[in-house]
Amino acid sequence: MSSLLVPILCSTIMNISGPSTPAVKESSALRRATVVYAIAGSLDVASTAAFLLRSGGHEGNPLLAPLQKKPVLMLATGVATSAASVWAWNRFVGRKHPKLAAVGLYAASAAHVFLATNNYKKHRDRIQAKEVWEQQAATFSLVRRW
Repeated sequence: MSSLLVPILCSTIMNISGPSTPAVKESSALRRATVVYAIAGSLDVASTAAFLLRSGGHEGNPLLAPLQKKPVLMLATGVATSAASVWAWNRFVGRKHPKLAAVGLYAASAAHVFLATNNYKKHRDRIQAKEVWEQQAATFSLVRRW
């Protein structure tokens, strides 16, 4: 359900039209950057959840690591922190410097995509290592039977 909500929300935000003035164009550029940041952030949250819950990984963020035993609270805290950060960024930087704010959001989006990619790679590597270990354990148990 939530995977369907993001594209619908993004298309709704992107299709809002109004007068075509430079200020509106700059705000629409900032709006686009905010949507890209939200998508990249959701990729990061999804990859973190997959890595933690399925692979038994650990959170590398020192602010969120103490909450690792409560994964839902940890992920909610991460999402709330990102939402508050982007709100403050858009409010305090975006009002006076919308182009700079958009560039900053694109840079933060790139960081989120990097983290999501890293999480998925770690998740894949742990699954592959587990499969190899299970194969070796099965082989060892066969050898012991002889």
